[in-house]
Amino acid sequence: MDDLTCRLEVARVARLLYDRQLVTTCEGNVSLLCENRVYVTPSQVCKGFLTPEQIVVTDRQGKALEWAGKPSSEIGLHLFLYDTRPDVAAVVHTHSPFATAFALACKPIESQGYTEMLLLHGRIPVVSYGAPGTPDIARDIPRYIQETDMLLLANHGVVAVGKTVEEAYEKAETVEALAKTLLFTQLLGGEVPLPPKDREELIRRRAAAGGQQV
Repeated sequence: MDDLTCRLEVARVARLLYDRQLVTTCEGNVSLLCENRVYVTPSQVCKGFLTPEQIVVTDRQGKALEWAGKPSSEIGLHLFLYDTRPDVAAVVHTHSPFATAFALACKPIESQGYTEMLLLHGRIPVVSYGAPGTPDIARDIPRYIQETDMLLLANHGVVAVGKTVEEAYEKAETVEALAKTLLFTQLLGGEVPLPPKDREELIRRRAAAGGQQV
């Protein structure tokens, strides 16, 4: 992709996060890795009004190559994920309310009865707390990131990775949808688990399709 296309993609997904209420005002961040250049949303700028010109471009160490503002305070988290997962080219971090509720409670998103989750996604784990904007935020990520593209950051929010910005966005939105459904289920008295044989078959099918294994 050329420079303008990269900027357009990051800005488009950032606005989509805002429109879908997965972030508010200055929360969250989006980045795209393209030819060793990282296109990342700027710090303290509302995602709903971002323009391509405001996207910050850095090198793989987080040093700004073109000055358009200050890169997101979580640039270190994005760089860590790129270094840890060479197959990843995009990162989306949100504070979506339902999924963040699980993160604040330090509870993974998991189900014994939700067919779609068992078949497609497995368990969304919680990584140990690390202070935002510091290297500690990524300390526990290696424990899970080779087996899943979606994580809850304890007491913080959600991070999702993908081969494209759109793919990472879709995974972040999926985490929120799963969390919302399971929280509503708890209000109705809790889910009805599938029989073990049926759960095992769905998990087997997910593994055969190369789905995440956490």
